[in-house]
Amino acid sequence: MKRVKLSKPGGLQNLMLEESTIPEPNDNQVLIRVMSSSLNYHDLLVALEGFQLLMAESYSLTVLEKS
Repeated sequence: MKRVKLSKPGGLQNLMLEESTIPEPNDNQVLIRVMSSSLNYHDLLVALEGFQLLMAESYSLTVLEKS
């Protein structure tokens, strides 16, 4: 799977597209496929200026596996 990681605040050049392993779901967890995501305004401020990271995300997804 792919993920975008912010290596350090200070500019969009610090956003890196990386390959990552697909995690195995534990009991009472599901594995999802994120179909689309976005760089929203808050994420942009975090990347550009180092604003505090908050867990405020939205996704379009599909359940792949249920344990």
